[in-house]
Amino acid sequence: MIGRIWYFMALVGNEYAISKDFSCADEELFDIFRILKGLRFHIEQLIKNEKWGVYDV
Repeated sequence: MIGRIWYFMALVGNEYAISKDFSCADEELFDIFRILKGLRFHIEQLIKNEKWGVYDV
């Protein structure tokens, strides 16, 4: 992933929600890092639940 301006997207129901833009050239870099860490946590939970056959997300 390369770029100065970052956007995050999530599927909500049948529509996509898009975040505001985040610039990696200033203090928003910490926001980007925080969002990526949160995303990692959610992906790990999905993998863990799939492993055990739990699909209530």
